Amino acid sequence: MSIEDIREAYYTKPFKPFVIRLTDGRGLLVKQACNLAIAPSGQSLAYTKPDDGFVLFELTEVEKLERPKKKRTKH
Repeated sequence: MSIEDIREAYYTKPFKPFVIRLTDGRGLLVKQACNLAIAPSGQSLAYTKPDDGFVLFELTEVEKLERPKKKRTKH
Protein backbone atom coordinates (compact mmCIF):
# COMPACT_ATOMS: atom_id res chain seq x y z
CA MET A 1 0.00 0.00 0.00
CA SER A 2 1.33 3.42 -0.86
CA ILE A 3 0.71 6.75 0.81
CA GLU A 4 -0.51 8.03 -2.56
CA ASP A 5 -3.41 5.53 -2.42
CA ILE A 6 -4.38 6.79 1.03
CA ARG A 7 -4.04 10.43 0.04
CA GLU A 8 -6.20 9.84 -3.04
CA ALA A 9 -9.00 8.42 -0.87
CA TYR A 10 -8.48 11.15 1.75
CA TYR A 11 -8.65 14.07 -0.69
CA THR A 12 -11.53 12.78 -2.87
CA LYS A 13 -14.16 15.50 -3.34
CA PRO A 14 -16.84 14.99 -2.29
CA PHE A 15 -15.40 12.87 0.50
CA LYS A 16 -16.39 9.20 0.45
CA PRO A 17 -15.89 7.07 3.59
CA PHE A 18 -13.29 4.31 3.40
CA VAL A 19 -11.85 1.60 5.61
CA ILE A 20 -8.14 1.26 6.29
CA ARG A 21 -7.48 -2.46 6.73
CA LEU A 22 -4.41 -3.09 8.89
CA THR A 23 -2.18 -6.16 8.75
CA ASP A 24 -3.46 -7.28 12.18
CA GLY A 25 -7.00 -7.52 10.77
CA ARG A 26 -8.41 -4.33 12.25
CA GLY A 27 -10.52 -2.12 10.05
CA LEU A 28 -10.58 1.62 10.71
CA LEU A 29 -13.64 3.33 9.21
CA VAL A 30 -12.75 6.85 8.11
CA LYS A 31 -16.21 8.45 7.97
CA GLN A 32 -14.88 11.98 7.53
CA ALA A 33 -11.50 13.42 6.60
CA CYS A 34 -11.14 14.80 10.13
CA ASN A 35 -10.95 11.18 11.41
CA LEU A 36 -7.47 10.76 9.91
CA ALA A 37 -4.20 12.66 10.17
CA ILE A 38 -1.28 11.93 7.89
CA ALA A 39 2.25 12.92 8.91
CA PRO A 40 4.04 15.08 6.31
CA SER A 41 6.42 12.21 5.54
CA GLY A 42 3.44 9.89 4.93
CA GLN A 43 5.00 7.19 7.09
CA SER A 44 2.86 7.68 10.22
CA LEU A 45 -0.90 8.12 10.53
CA ALA A 46 -3.34 8.81 13.35
CA TYR A 47 -6.98 7.73 13.39
CA THR A 48 -9.55 9.15 15.79
CA LYS A 49 -11.85 6.48 17.19
CA PRO A 50 -15.56 7.12 17.88
CA ASP A 51 -14.82 7.14 21.64
CA ASP A 52 -12.32 10.00 21.12
CA GLY A 53 -9.31 7.70 21.47
CA PHE A 54 -6.54 7.45 18.90
CA VAL A 55 -4.93 4.69 16.91
CA LEU A 56 -1.40 5.53 15.81
CA PHE A 57 0.04 3.34 13.06
CA GLU A 58 2.71 3.21 10.41
CA LEU A 59 2.14 3.02 6.67
CA THR A 60 3.81 -0.40 6.69
CA GLU A 61 0.88 -1.68 8.80
CA VAL A 62 -1.69 -0.83 6.11
CA GLU A 63 -2.75 -3.85 4.08
CA LYS A 64 -5.40 -2.25 1.87
CA LEU A 65 -8.20 0.29 1.56
CA GLU A 66 -11.83 -0.71 1.20
CA ARG A 67 -15.04 1.16 0.51
CA PRO A 68 -17.79 0.27 3.00
CA LYS A 69 -20.62 -1.75 1.55
CA LYS A 70 -23.86 0.15 1.24
CA LYS A 71 -26.75 -1.22 3.20
CA ARG A 72 -29.63 -2.37 1.08
CA THR A 73 -33.06 -1.18 2.02
CA LYS A 74 -36.06 -3.47 1.79
CA HIS A 75 -39.09 -2.30 -0.15
